[in-house]
Amino acid sequence: MRGPGGLTGLKVPRRYSARGTTQLAVTGAPSQHGRMYPHRSQRECEVSQRIRAPQLSQSMSSIASILTCGAPPRPVGLGSVRAPGESRGRPMTATVVETATARRPDPWSASARGWRLALLLGWALMVVIAVVVGERQSSLRDLQHAVAAGEVHEVRIAGGMSAQARGFSTVEVHWRRGLLGYTTTVIEARPLGRAPRGSERGEATAVIGEDLGTRLQAVRPGLEVVTVDRTHRSTDLLGWRLPDWTSWLLLALWVSTLLVLVGSPEPWRATRWAWFWLMCVATPLGMAAYLLLAGPTPLVPAPRNPARRLTGGWAFLLAAAISSVADSIR
Repeated sequence: MRGPGGLTGLKVPRRYSARGTTQLAVTGAPSQHGRMYPHRSQRECEVSQRIRAPQLSQSMSSIASILTCGAPPRPVGLGSVRAPGESRGRPMTATVVETATARRPDPWSASARGWRLALLLGWALMVVIAVVVGERQSSLRDLQHAVAAGEVHEVRIAGGMSAQARGFSTVEVHWRRGLLGYTTTVIEARPLGRAPRGSERGEATAVIGEDLGTRLQAVRPGLEVVTVDRTHRSTDLLGWRLPDWTSWLLLALWVSTLLVLVGSPEPWRATRWAWFWLMCVATPLGMAAYLLLAGPTPLVPAPRNPARRLTGGWAFLLAAAISSVADSIR
């Protein structure tokens, strides 16, 4: 039988490896060219392998360094994972490109922000003035309850009739309960049949047939009644009746607010016409909304989507609805 390398007389048994391939088991020692020399002993074969192993290892390391071009050597015989785009023998390099996003300039300059803040403070001061010098509209029934409870110690009455007079007269009464002032209108008629009816009574909340001061002192003896001249309160703000001199302050604030609306940068949350209708029709709620939401305001966040804004037509309908609801509540 002829074996590997042209040798005869050798037994070459077959055996199967773990992978299922057929291998030849040949006894004897291998030569330098891979041939089998049965006459060489096993000891000579081991000595020859020990001499060649270091030289072979050094040669393989040199070849690997040339192929990898300076990359760290990989374990021989083990698989390695390459990153996507990495070629054999050349490591992948990543280039990071930083792009600087240009910031859009803020249209709200320091002067525009200052005017908005000044208007906000001016209207806040006007509200304080309205509370201090203004009066809320009330009724004679509420006044009698406050006098009976001891909450009112003085009333100021303007107008009225003498004890011998006949006919009717409109009487204004003013009082304060704590820090807030109130007023109401009463009609004195003698006899009661001479009192006007229906809409002719105007803002009167009651009709009585006796002197108003005498009636209130009967509710609580010791109440101080002071007779004063009629006051002209033709200005209303948030339901407060204000003296006439405050109308000039209101006019100056209105004109200043309109000028800021026209001259300021594009307002937030609504167009200029939308804010105009809200300020004029749904006042004072529209005015407060403009001062707080139409631009940068401390403690108020900016809109998430500045492109979405209320237009003029929808704002007019919304302002009309708000005004009608406010009138019905009053």
